[in-house]
Amino acid sequence: MLALCRKHGIHVTAHSPLGGRLVTQVPLNRDTPGPLEDPIVRSVAEKKEVTPSDILLKWALGRGASVIPKSYTGVHMISNLQVLERPRLSEDDMEVVNKLRAGKQDVRYMDPSQYWGFDIFNEEKDEPCLEALVI
Repeated sequence: MLALCRKHGIHVTAHSPLGGRLVTQVPLNRDTPGPLEDPIVRSVAEKKEVTPSDILLKWALGRGASVIPKSYTGVHMISNLQVLERPRLSEDDMEVVNKLRAGKQDVRYMDPSQYWGFDIFNEEKDEPCLEALVI
């Protein structure tokens, strides 16, 4: 997807690149640990002596995307901004994070479909249908 967007001059922005936070109406995928808990992300973070958040944000930035991490506290907001001062991830570390989901089923950590009443990510069923848009 990133290559296609670059080819057509489309800039990609990662919304909630840290996996989001549990919200009653928009449940997390409870069967799969979020990216901050991923053992591979944690091991790269330990090696670099930074937080898993730092790794995920630097990885997304290293791919050429903008990031919009959702933060509830001033401490997290400052920490997210400070990631810009940290060195880039090495090619090896980028590749490790690139392969996190290799061979595994896709997972969406934020799933608003129950709250919205339709699933915008279901390509087999074009939603929302016209009736859902009528107010």
